[in-house]
Amino acid sequence: TNKPTSFTTERRPSRKRTVTTLYETESYVAVDKPCDMRIDKQKNDAGDPNLQDLVRASLPPAVRPELRHCHQLDYATSGVMLYATSKKAAAAAQICFQERRVQKEYVAL
Repeated sequence: TNKPTSFTTERRPSRKRTVTTLYETESYVAVDKPCDMRIDKQKNDAGDPNLQDLVRASLPPAVRPELRHCHQLDYATSGVMLYATSKKAAAAAQICFQERRVQKEYVAL
């Protein structure tokens, strides 16, 4: 299901970003991460929104505290970001990434 979600940063109100959910199950949410956005909260992010908080806000309240990213994408990189909705799902995804059972494709434009 595609669920576009828009938000405006408080620090930079003119900077509006849209994030699209590409795939969602009970255990996982895959979203299209825009470039120049952190995947989770950092100590020195100065109030800029991060992708995990945005995804969390779009989920049912019971799932929000458990949300975890399954892999990393750099700040300047765009691409598919996978989040798990439970500790168990995150652990299963981590094993898949560690054992190289996940196929990744990198495209430079």
